[in-house]
Amino acid sequence: MSPRERGCCFAATAAFTYCFVSLYSISPLLQDISAELGLTAVQAGGYTSWYFAGYILSQIPGGMLADRYRPKWILLGAVLCNGLMAALMAAVPGYGFGLGTRFFSGLASGSVMGSCSKTITAVFPGEKRSGALGILLASPPLGILIANLLGGILRPLIGWRWVLLGISGLSVLTAAAVSFFLNSRDVPRKELETNRGPGIAGLRMFLTDYRQVITGIAGALFMFSVVGFATWINPYSAAMGLSGNTGRRIILAYSLCAVLGASVSGFLFTALKISHCRALMIIFPLLSGLSVLFAVQTNSFLITMVAAVYGFTSYLPSTHFTSLAIIRAGDTYGATAASVQNLFLQSGSLIMPVVTGLVIDTSGNMSLIWLMFSFLYAAAAVLVRAAEKFSFGR
Repeated sequence: MSPRERGCCFAATAAFTYCFVSLYSISPLLQDISAELGLTAVQAGGYTSWYFAGYILSQIPGGMLADRYRPKWILLGAVLCNGLMAALMAAVPGYGFGLGTRFFSGLASGSVMGSCSKTITAVFPGEKRSGALGILLASPPLGILIANLLGGILRPLIGWRWVLLGISGLSVLTAAAVSFFLNSRDVPRKELETNRGPGIAGLRMFLTDYRQVITGIAGALFMFSVVGFATWINPYSAAMGLSGNTGRRIILAYSLCAVLGASVSGFLFTALKISHCRALMIIFPLLSGLSVLFAVQTNSFLITMVAAVYGFTSYLPSTHFTSLAIIRAGDTYGATAASVQNLFLQSGSLIMPVVTGLVIDTSGNMSLIWLMFSFLYAAAAVLVRAAEKFSFGR
């Protein structure tokens, strides 16, 4: 990578990671917040739900903005808004006020994926783009890891309000990195949508291309299973009679390997000269088998090993989904395409808690959800094969 490319990749990844730190910072603090504010479990869960509500609502508008205006300024606004909302959450006097801060934090974050993708697409040539997108898409597991480490270490020492103030302060450092490493001219004017009309051309192009839609549905099945695995791994460990420390080791191994998998995915398959569709058709059967393998393990060491391999493998596909969307849409509408693709993916994570909860409640057998994930991965592979028949290219 050239110095310009390294700086761009670092700044975009820092901005995207910070948004996930903002999202998941609430998780390790929730017990203390609930105790102080007197929240029920349903109310506490609302802090995450309202964030996702804002995040999903702003996905498509955020992508359209990135296609029409300079992504640098959109990223700066999103990061600083997240920092402000974290500071307000630290001073929250009651439940309703906190819901508002979480909603607006999610609303600001919805534009980040499109803006980062637009910047990467403009700065990196085609042969390097997949690798850079892979590093960018390591942001979700990296953000989860940082949020849990900060919350777990600092909460007992300084309390949840000061932890959130510290996370708010990180927004200033992140904004400084974006300001320093990104140039407002990184995205050439010819790659910005110059039409000042409704700005829905990119959205219309995506939704009328059945290859994009089929791949988007496959992405929803994929994300349903990935988020489901991360969500239920701790309760499953507890149901297996494993200690809390063992459960934390399992999720740590999973998270570290997920960061590694996302980071190397683009470079790995580019070096092997495997197209994006073919890569997905290799990865999904592996994940299907790993889901079954995880379900039949009873030894804590083997569970940890399978979770680590699963974490690495499950974060390989995201790069390929985003690359496929951008290639098909072209550079002009790349941010909108990446945002709509991300909306498809997040729809899977949105419905996952309801569906998996119903399966567990009706069957009383938590092992069934891993078998369900296995089936969904297989279905995603079939859908990608259908789209691959009309090749996107590499």
